[in-house]
Amino acid sequence: MTRRDENRGWGRTLLKCLLTITALAALGALSLWWLLNHLELPWFIPRSLVEWIMEHVRPVALAVGAALGALAGLLASVGIVVWDARKGRLSRV
Repeated sequence: MTRRDENRGWGRTLLKCLLTITALAALGALSLWWLLNHLELPWFIPRSLVEWIMEHVRPVALAVGAALGALAGLLASVGIVVWDARKGRLSRV
C-alpha cells in the first residue's frame, strides 16, 4: 500500500460516520416498531400502562426509534473519528 492509501482523509471517515448513523437509525426504527407490534408483555405489567404506550408511542414508533438509533450512531461516529485520528488517517482541521 502506498502512503496515499493509508491516509484517505476526512472524506472516507465522514462517509463511514454517515453510513453508521443511517444504519443505526434504520435499525432503531425497525426494532422499536417490531417490538411494539409483536412483543407479548408479561402479566405483571399494568394494563393501563400498556394501553398508554400503545396509544402514545406506537404512532411515532418509527420516528422515536430512528432518533434513538441516530443518537447511538452519533456516539459510534465519535469513536470512528477518534479511531481514524489515532491511526493517523486524518489531517488536522
